[in-house]
Amino acid sequence: MSKQINSYPVRFPEEVRTYLEQQAEKNLRSLHSEILTRITRTIEQDQAITGLSMDENTSTNLAELLKAIRQDQAVLINLLKSKEFAQQLIRQGFAQLAE
Repeated sequence: MSKQINSYPVRFPEEVRTYLEQQAEKNLRSLHSEILTRITRTIEQDQAITGLSMDENTSTNLAELLKAIRQDQAVLINLLKSKEFAQQLIRQGFAQLAE
C-alpha cells in the first residue's frame, strides 16, 4: 500500500517567498525542494538538540533558548528591513564618526 501525501497550502509573506526562491535557484533546487530541505534541516537540528544526553531541565532550557534566539533573529531581520531603522543606524554611525 502506498503512502498518500496530503498537500498543505502555505501562505508566505512576499519577502520570504522571494528569499526562498533565490536560495532555491542558488542551490539548484525547486522551490518545493528548498522548503522541504529547510524544514528537514530544522527537524534534524531539533532532534540533535533533544537527543543530547542531558537532564530534562537542561534540555528544556536549551530548547527555550533556541526558541528565543529564533524569535530574536526574526525581530532583528524585520528591524533591518525597516527603512526608518536603517536610516537611524546610518545617522548614529555618522554621529559617532563626527565625535
